[in-house]
Order: sequence, then structure tokens, then C-alpha cells
Amino acid sequence: MGKRLTVIGLIETAMLVTAGSVLAAEPTTVEAAAAKAIVRGRWNLVVTVTVEKTDPSGEKKTNTWTHPAWLAIEGQGGRHVGRFLGGAGSVHPIGEVKVDGARVEFNAGDHKWVGTVEGDTITGTWEKGQEKATWRGKRAVPKTDVAGTWTIKPLGTPIERPAVVELTQADRQIAGTYKEGDKKYNITDGVANAGIVRFNVELPSGKKTFGAAVKGDLLDDGMILTQPSKLGGSFKGYRQRQWGEPVELFNGKDLSNWEQFGDLKNKNWKVVDGIMTTTGGANIVSKEKFRDFRMHVEFMVPSGGNSGVYLRGRHEIQVSDSIGSTPPSWHDCGALYSRIAPGVNACKKADTWQTFDILMINNYVTVVFNGQIIIDSEEVEGITGGMLDSNEDEPGPIYLQGDHGKISYRKITVWPAK
Repeated sequence: MGKRLTVIGLIETAMLVTAGSVLAAEPTTVEAAAAKAIVRGRWNLVVTVTVEKTDPSGEKKTNTWTHPAWLAIEGQGGRHVGRFLGGAGSVHPIGEVKVDGARVEFNAGDHKWVGTVEGDTITGTWEKGQEKATWRGKRAVPKTDVAGTWTIKPLGTPIERPAVVELTQADRQIAGTYKEGDKKYNITDGVANAGIVRFNVELPSGKKTFGAAVKGDLLDDGMILTQPSKLGGSFKGYRQRQWGEPVELFNGKDLSNWEQFGDLKNKNWKVVDGIMTTTGGANIVSKEKFRDFRMHVEFMVPSGGNSGVYLRGRHEIQVSDSIGSTPPSWHDCGALYSRIAPGVNACKKADTWQTFDILMINNYVTVVFNGQIIIDSEEVEGITGGMLDSNEDEPGPIYLQGDHGKISYRKITVWPAK
């Protein structure tokens, strides 16, 4: 019941947005949150590190490099706390984040980070001995995309049979039609904002307000209000997604669709008997990039082996020998590494061919592992360790981790979303 009341509250908040404008008396959910606590949120960072050293001859040398990182600042018990991810490893808590207006200060990776928030941008520095860094980031604001055709399946009254909803979207405003049987009705006062969609339909039985959480191609926790705050039914919605032609990233013959990177002294990826394999060394990344897609992957991991399939080059689905791990952790096979643990352990024995079927829409992921759903329309909060960059909104490649030892792949097919 708590979740339903929360969704109803969010629906009512969304109702403050009209078809043409935002009511001046109340800001939208995102804007209200920013006004109350401008530092809170998820931040995609780029860190530039500079190290100055003096060699034995007395000559000063400067090395500079950049790496992506991620920061979350959240409210907890009247104070601010954080979670952090550097260029590699796992997301981890960093304790209290000191906040003074727009200024933030926290400790991560043996460094004291000091920064300032201005709107949706955060900038700062850290120093330690001969090392110093500047860092800059953007607030991560996931898109609420609902355009398309949806099948609405009732879970109770007042709708008793599936309906079809056609939605168009311009920024936060939505319009379209609602169809039950051969009857079609116009949608009014529609808004999609902060992960929630809400619209009104004037049905023969009276005006109904539909609202739901948008999770990729799923409308979840759907509520139907017959009047403000009065629950009249519930539903789920499924987008009728259209897919492009399949892209065979591995052609079974060569690595022409891929580029090796990382440990370039050990470019050990090769094709043997129609199998893409490495004994360890460099990673490998597809030349083609994707944003929203579904994909099929077949892999074989040896005893104690470890690899990963990176979606958009930023979000790692873990590949490892995890049989017998109960309950599975967010470091086991099929996990979104260090973020989402599999619901069940679906691993087969080592040195056995296994499969992933993955759906990635906006910032929601579904993973089917060896035919079992282990992650079901779960939110991807941010990037994972080993990511190529922190540009979450952009398309990215598929990359396979090869720097942890032997691993084999034989089928990698991607269907881009239309």
C-alpha cells in the first residue's frame, strides 16, 4: 500500500503541469527538488589529474590524464551522505557530504574533494602531495520517454479489458488517444515528468486519471483515479516496441567489427573455429554504437573466470564463474556490476555455453540469463567501474572485458530500437 500511495502522490504532483504550461504557483518535481536541495542528485563526472615529479636529473615532468567518475549526494536524517565510483572498482558509500549552500566537501579515494554546484553543473578540485585534480560534472536527469503505442492491461476495475494508448510527446507534454474495443477517446492534460506519466480520459463511465511509473518499455504500478486520491483500479502498460534489423557484431570469421584497447601490448583477441576468444590482456569494443536496444550474447567462462559485457560502454553486466553463489550478489554473473544483484542464480557450470538476453531502454535494464529473468526492468542509477566515459545520455558501443583472463564469445547480436 505504501508504494501505491507514493505513486498516487506523484501522479497528483504531475497534475500541476497543464498541456501548455507549468502552473506558476508550483514548480515541477525536478525543479522543486533542485530548489530545496540543489546539491542532491546523481552526478556524472570527468576528473583531470595532474602529477608533477622531478626526475633524477632535476628536470620537472608533468603527467596529465582524465577518467570518468560518478557521485550521488542524498539526504539522510537531516544531513547529506554520498556514494562514489572512481574510474574502476565498485560503487561505495563515502559517508557524510558536508554542504554549505552550493559548496560541497567529501572524502573519496584518500582525497578531500571540494566543489561547487551551479544549476545542473558541479565543479571542484582535490590535492594530495604532488597530485592535484580538477573535476567537473553534470547532473544526471533520466529522460521520461513515453512516445509510442502502449497496451494497457487492467488489474482491476474500472477497465475490464485491455486498451491501446497512442502517445505523442513534446518535452513534458503528451497527447494522444485511448482505445477500448472500437471506441476511441482523446487524451487530455497529459504530462510525462520525473519518471511518471499521467493523463486524463473522459470515458462513458466518467473521467478517469491514469498514472504510472515509466520504466523503459513498461508502465509499472499503474493507478486509475476516479477522483483526486480515490483509487479506482490498477494496470500495467507495455510499449509495442519496433526493432531495427539485427546487427551481428561478431560475424564468426574475424574481428572486423571490433577494436582492441587497454593493454595494447597484449592484443590477444582472436577467432578460433568460429569463436571469439582471448587468454587475457586487452579489452575489445564494437565499432558501432547503440542507445536503446535488445541483444543476445553467448559466452563460455572457465573455472574462476571473469569478464563483462558493457552496455553503451558504461554499464557492465558481469560475466563470471558464479555457480553455487546463493543468494547471488551484485558481483556475480548476470549482475549489473556493483549496482543490481540478480534475483536468482541461473549460472551453469564453468566451460559451458551460456546466454544473456538483455533489454536496455533509457535507464532501465532487463536481463534474462539462461532463460530466467534475473533483472526485471530495474533502474540503472549510473555508470559502473571500467566504463569508457560518463556520457550517460549518449549512444555507446558494446565492449567486452578481456583483461581478467581467458573468456570466449560466439554470438553477439543487437537489435536497435526504432
